[in-house]
Amino acid sequence: MTRKHLVTALQCLLAIGLLYFVLNGVAIRDVARSKKPPSGAEETLKGTIEGPAGVARPWEAPVVEFAVLEGATRSLDAKEWEVTPGLKTLYLHLALGPYLLAAALFLVGVVCAIVRWWSLVHVLRIPFTMRAATRWTFVGFFFNNVVPGLVGGDLPKMYFVARDAPRKTHAVLTVMVDRILGLLALAVVAAVAYAVDFRRYQTPELQWIGWLILGVLAALVGGCVLASWRGLRRFLVSDEKLLRLPGGKILHHVEDAIALYRGRPWVLVGAIGLSCCNHVLSMIAWWLIGSALGGTLSMGPYFVIVPIIQMAKSVPLTPAGWGVGEALFAKLLPLYGETPTLGVALSITYQLTYLAFSLVGGVLLATSSERASAAEMERGVAQLEEPAP
Repeated sequence: MTRKHLVTALQCLLAIGLLYFVLNGVAIRDVARSKKPPSGAEETLKGTIEGPAGVARPWEAPVVEFAVLEGATRSLDAKEWEVTPGLKTLYLHLALGPYLLAAALFLVGVVCAIVRWWSLVHVLRIPFTMRAATRWTFVGFFFNNVVPGLVGGDLPKMYFVARDAPRKTHAVLTVMVDRILGLLALAVVAAVAYAVDFRRYQTPELQWIGWLILGVLAALVGGCVLASWRGLRRFLVSDEKLLRLPGGKILHHVEDAIALYRGRPWVLVGAIGLSCCNHVLSMIAWWLIGSALGGTLSMGPYFVIVPIIQMAKSVPLTPAGWGVGEALFAKLLPLYGETPTLGVALSITYQLTYLAFSLVGGVLLATSSERASAAEMERGVAQLEEPAP
């Protein structure tokens, strides 16, 4: 087994382990807990919510018909019982309208991301159409979600944009700039949402979230400043020392990428604006999915909590972040009053929706005359050793 196959196997095992751990920690079946136990001990019932029929959220009804596991159906008064839906019930009562609207918003956000990448490529006079940008963006989704391992969705984008470019390294670097600006905009959106809802985050349970967001934003902004101001970076760390540092080669490529747009600030401003539109639409979509599943949390916290989780998922610990997202949502959503079960259902629903979109990329790749295997793409990108300007 090669090192690459070993890493892929470990990623899959970690995802399976995290999902198993998370699903064992949430309620699959519905649960009812007594609020005023007559005997002094809390009474807990497990079973299935059966009514009232025709209600979008029957667990919120004044009287809930609850079929006790291996027992009779009981009518539970909401004043005396707290009824919590399990994972199965949340999916059975998914509100289709809000969910479909969320999926549409995700797609509009994808369009913003496609236009952002195309504009970064187009301004460098690289021959690349909007149609090609759309095709290879969806192919990138396919690689992110279906192709296991460390390949990632950036690989096909780098390979196909560079294939016909006069300066192939420049074409590859546009994908890197696109990713950096996307992360920067995500941190900006989270920071603005945190500032707007500042008072909420002054409690001991939530105070660390603000520090985390501000720390990530400061690191990204500081990194971009150093990368765009090569003289200052060389004063602090020479080129030779930088290349010897862990990740130094990547940092050097980031400098080269940002240097391409040093005289084109409005292109970067426009790209950040498109990124912010993408993220705002995505956060609204996340909130809609949460509401469709029965969540009661307002929209604001989604603008803070989702960026944190999405940044954590961008680290390739598991395929497409499976297990990582579910674990984080199960841990963080209860801080806002939602149940861990809802957090897991929300994450799985998003993952499956994203997976459905990515299958479009698989079809586009399979039916394209320009298709190439992952190994061919890796070799092609690895051979781009053209010196930076």
